[in-house]
Amino acid sequence: MIFAPRCDTSTDDSPQGARVFLRQALDAALSLAEFAERGRVVPDLSDPEVREIFVGKYRLLYEVHPNEVWVMRLLHGSRDFLSAWGRRREAGTEREDK
Repeated sequence: MIFAPRCDTSTDDSPQGARVFLRQALDAALSLAEFAERGRVVPDLSDPEVREIFVGKYRLLYEVHPNEVWVMRLLHGSRDFLSAWGRRREAGTEREDK
């Protein structure tokens, strides 16, 4: 099952809008085969192997390996990144887990 959120370039939340967004996301991911290091290093992680490119309001996060690229997540830009990534915040800024 593939979940595709509403297309960011349209107010259309129909299946067609989801297909448009899915095509944009897949095209972006496939384009990494040519130049994987074009995305920026994810500032939240400071790990040079983890990079991101944007697809509308979404962050497509991926890891660069010697002969391949692994797409790790597709997150909406408004999400709490560290929570969605599965890492706790640095000491002093942690939120309580409930």
